[in-house]
Amino acid sequence: MQDAFVTQKEFWFKRDGAWSLQTKPMYKEYFFVATHDAAALDRALAQLSFGCRIAGSRERAYMPMPDDAQDWYRSVLDDDGVVRNSVARIEDGVLHIEHGPLVGQEARVKKIDRHKRWCLVDVGDGGSTFRELLALDVPSKT
Repeated sequence: MQDAFVTQKEFWFKRDGAWSLQTKPMYKEYFFVATHDAAALDRALAQLSFGCRIAGSRERAYMPMPDDAQDWYRSVLDDDGVVRNSVARIEDGVLHIEHGPLVGQEARVKKIDRHKRWCLVDVGDGGSTFRELLALDVPSKT
């Protein structure tokens, strides 16, 4: 095993009329592991005193993350394993991300809720694409 970590993301939270950024795990009860030998890792996890299994599917005992998704996560996670908030503007109906990890990824953004300050972003390419809900502040729209 080369590394193990919990991915986190910032999200906007409104309390008593004031917005603030907070951090939470991206996937409740899951963590990511980098390894060259998933089968050996699975055997080692089975020896723990608490239940811990590698996420899998019917076809495989483990489910490796597709390379394109790995590349995307590497590009948006900071050194602490957090996807930070991005800031954008919408001008003439076109999204322009100005700050944050989503800069240059406007084509991946599929839905925006300006009032709740989030967006849905496509992760991966082809048949392995899935969507992430991420923090996006869009203070201006013209």
